[in-house]
Amino acid sequence: MSGKNDNKPKQIHEIGKLIRTILLFAALAWILDSVLDSLIFHEGTLSEQMFAPTYHEIGVRIFFGFILVIFGVNTQLNATKRMLAEDVLRDGERFLADIFASIQDGIGIIDKDMNIIRVNPTAQRWYPHSVPFVGKKCYEAYHGRNKPCEVCPALKTLETGESAYEVVPKHGQGVKEVGWLEIYSFPMIDTTTGRMRGVIEYVRDITGRKRAEEALKLFSEAVENAPDGVQITDMEGHIIYSNKSVEEIYGFSPEELKGKHVNEMNQDPEFASKVILPAIKETGRWSGELMVRHKNGKIFPILLTTSIVKNSHVEPIAMVGIIHDITKRKQAEEEIRKYAGKLEESNRMKELFTDIMHHDLLNPLNISKGFVELLREDESAPGKIANMEIIERNLTKCMELIESATMLSKLESLERIEFEDMDLKDVIVKVTEHLSSMADKYGMKIENNIVQRMPARANKIIEEVFANVISNAIKYAQEGKRIILHSEDDGMVWKIRIVDFGEGIPDAFKTAIFERFHWMEKKGVKGSGLGLAIARKIMEFHKGRIWVEDNPEGGAIFVVEIPKS
Repeated sequence: MSGKNDNKPKQIHEIGKLIRTILLFAALAWILDSVLDSLIFHEGTLSEQMFAPTYHEIGVRIFFGFILVIFGVNTQLNATKRMLAEDVLRDGERFLADIFASIQDGIGIIDKDMNIIRVNPTAQRWYPHSVPFVGKKCYEAYHGRNKPCEVCPALKTLETGESAYEVVPKHGQGVKEVGWLEIYSFPMIDTTTGRMRGVIEYVRDITGRKRAEEALKLFSEAVENAPDGVQITDMEGHIIYSNKSVEEIYGFSPEELKGKHVNEMNQDPEFASKVILPAIKETGRWSGELMVRHKNGKIFPILLTTSIVKNSHVEPIAMVGIIHDITKRKQAEEEIRKYAGKLEESNRMKELFTDIMHHDLLNPLNISKGFVELLREDESAPGKIANMEIIERNLTKCMELIESATMLSKLESLERIEFEDMDLKDVIVKVTEHLSSMADKYGMKIENNIVQRMPARANKIIEEVFANVISNAIKYAQEGKRIILHSEDDGMVWKIRIVDFGEGIPDAFKTAIFERFHWMEKKGVKGSGLGLAIARKIMEFHKGRIWVEDNPEGGAIFVVEIPKS
């Protein structure tokens, strides 16, 4: 309809031109005959011939005008037909050009020598670095090559005269591979001669599809080779897909698994229908341990995690389950339980031995020490008195060792201790007062410079830390004659420094002295080698630390760090 309406003004215009042509040639015939009669044949003036001709002259002019009108009309009709034909041809070419430009896939036309004749705007947008295209070889413009590609559908069409198809890389500037193209090539036939003039290429960019396929393939490979079993069922529990791990876990082939109901895989043939499937349909997931059956009849445990699979309309279409064989884990748990039982029994024996050592050994040692003291009071011989003092010192050492070992054993058997609010300043004052007589005995002076309150959450056993460190300083740093105590507020923690001026502690011993039965030998000094090990264990319970540093003035500095309350 629109085509007819568009041509109507043109038709009216052409009819008008035809009428004007008829009038023009009729007037021309009248004027020419008037001029001939007046000037050539002298049959009156030009005015008389123009406006007052005879009937004979009028007839002649009509005949002559008829001939000229026919000639003019014929000429005008031929010109009109030619113009209309050209318009139709131009409209057709414009229509084809519009179609060519509107196609969103690439269109290219090449001749038999693989020279580009024409490309549409889409192809030009894909290869802006190759503009202009016309006249270039297709493999130069599109792929940056100096010879045809190994895989070329256009070349195949030129060789066979038949259509061809290939998927080829898409190259950007610098011959960088930037995607993938799907190319269909068709022979371009000259309808007059029937011969092939070249090739038409229809090209589609499939980069997105190709990447999606590669991603899907990667995902598929990952699922297929996942270390845990991956199984997909329909909403009724019939198996649709199982990966390799499921086959290995259950011993069934893919054909045997497909279509099987999950109930058949479980030791309890109704568990899935009664528990798992209803839970998934209600909440969208289920997770738990259950016993399943191998193809050979063996029963073993798995951990199953399942959930709903929904389509784009958020409608449930399937269920997916992740299956993990926990046979080895269960065996390990059983071994751990057995070991824990043995360990518990061992701890009971250890506690029994500790109690025996503490009660049944400490009492005889106390009695022995008492008799030695009585004998020494009644003895006057210097040699015997010296021997008795040696016996007494060793009995005391044994008693201290038993006490320390008992305390360390009890500490190591504890998992946690109770804490309460206390002031560390008061704790340290109490400890220094208790050790003052010992310090006097060794000729030592304890200078307590701690005056600020030090609130902390601690257990009363914290006293043992300060008692062990200060008593060690008294015994091992006698030549320094004094011990100084300082405190420091260090943000989130309190730091208490016990400074002595003795021989100091070599670097090789700075860590070892906090281990069991490690102590520095010193003549005339008794020690169990457990005191600092006990102190470190107590600090661990308090989330604190204890370490030793060098005293710049000579000697050692023990640092106790404990969190504030």
